[in-house]
Amino acid sequence: MAFTILSIEYSIFRSHASEYAQGINGNAYQPKCSMSFHGGLWEPGNYFALSEYYRPIPELDEWLRRRMRCCYWKQWRWPRTKISHLVSLGANLKEPIKTGVSSKGPYAMSRTPITQMAMNNEWLKAQGLVSIKDQWVRFHYPVSTA
Repeated sequence: MAFTILSIEYSIFRSHASEYAQGINGNAYQPKCSMSFHGGLWEPGNYFALSEYYRPIPELDEWLRRRMRCCYWKQWRWPRTKISHLVSLGANLKEPIKTGVSSKGPYAMSRTPITQMAMNNEWLKAQGLVSIKDQWVRFHYPVSTA
């Protein structure tokens, strides 16, 4: 039995996921977050269950990826480190320099096009991030092996 995510449960889920990011870097956040989403969303008897309602799932997935980019941005800390990581992830040199020396906060910088291009969805998946949207589709539309 699944429930529909209401606005209260949605905000509680986001605050629950944000608790893991308080004062820790992206590498520590990601495994805890993945374990929480595997255990908290899919196992019976836990607070969060898989919803029948699809509408909030893509938004929640986008928010989670943005939060992960924010954690990596915090982890890199210094402009030189940010620039070198963005360049190593495939960005040309001019844009990472402008982005790396920006005075905006990590959450705002995780929304910039250069950050989203460098830390794309495939890269985040390779780092071990679980896609809630993919899990929802896999649960509701299982592949038949017959």
